[in-house]
Amino acid sequence: MNNERQKAEQLAASIWPGIHLEKRLGKGAYGSVYECVKTDTSTSFTTREALKIIDMTFDDIESLAEEEGTTPDSYYQKRKKDAIDEIEIMYRLKSPHIVHINDYAIMEKENLEGFYILIRMDVLTSLANVMKEHVDDSQPEAEELAKKVALDICDALILCQKKNIVHRDIKPQNVFLSENGEFYLGDFGVAKSLSCHLSSLSYKGTELYIAPEVALGKYDHRVDLYSLGLLLYQLLNHRRMPFCPAYPKPQSAEDTQDAYIKRVVSREPVPAPDNCSPAFAKIVLKLCQYNPDNRYKDAAELKEAILALNQAKAEPQAAAEAPAPESSAPAVSQTPDSGAGTPKPFGASKNQNPLRNGFEAPQQSSAPVMDKP
Repeated sequence: MNNERQKAEQLAASIWPGIHLEKRLGKGAYGSVYECVKTDTSTSFTTREALKIIDMTFDDIESLAEEEGTTPDSYYQKRKKDAIDEIEIMYRLKSPHIVHINDYAIMEKENLEGFYILIRMDVLTSLANVMKEHVDDSQPEAEELAKKVALDICDALILCQKKNIVHRDIKPQNVFLSENGEFYLGDFGVAKSLSCHLSSLSYKGTELYIAPEVALGKYDHRVDLYSLGLLLYQLLNHRRMPFCPAYPKPQSAEDTQDAYIKRVVSREPVPAPDNCSPAFAKIVLKLCQYNPDNRYKDAAELKEAILALNQAKAEPQAAAEAPAPESSAPAVSQTPDSGAGTPKPFGASKNQNPLRNGFEAPQQSSAPVMDKP
């Protein structure tokens, strides 16, 4: 066991005796995620979980406090309270499609240097990893996956809206897949709201998905619909964003930047994804509208639109599969369907690898319960 993992295990075991960190699943700017096994000391019952450890260190707390016109102790206590308040919101946010926090703790460092946030949750895999295995999907396969992601995340966003929460950072790294094929929305910004004073948002990550109106500082829950729309677009466009070179042509960093400028700065109309039916593309393109008034009004309306599309598609198929009326004419032999285009299951890796957590470095508006301070 390397020194970093050994230190992390000692930190976790001081709070939860019987916990053992087996391997690190990912590392970001503010900490790491580990796969761990916890053994109940009284029953010997074991559970497998993921443990996220976020390191909040204030290198120059005097300067940070001075910028906010307060004392170092008041600054420290406020940051710690912010962390606890936001984790408590997530801890109580119960939804079948929101990553559930099983337990959490905050460990303080000495001399107001900072604190550790430890969060125990289920072992999941990020959509970013799933997408890598579906880049060559056929249109039916890509559409099946995108619809499943959309409907599951809609359920999460419906609850968020009821609770007056704007996620504001929906992207593949923050959507997770369970072993039973369900998708979950996670990473609601515990560390991001705390670290906004330490660094700007990463262009490679958040800014590619963030809604244009966020930069203006006045937005609502529809920013999450925009980000979800771009995520779905990628699922239906071989992992490529709008205006990027068509797959499988090479894509450079300059291509990515040019595509971003066309979409956000020049406000060019977003073209339809190339691996999608026109009917579903219409839904996705509505989500990607620059003007929030031209998007769906909320996640419930989006979900209704997708279900209506599914129903419209199912009705003629059901009619075609209905038994034919009895006839005295001889039966005509039918060629068996080859099954081409049948969607592949996405509850597990194509290579049957165990599912693992994705990890993104910790990164709301007129309705921001969890917005940045």
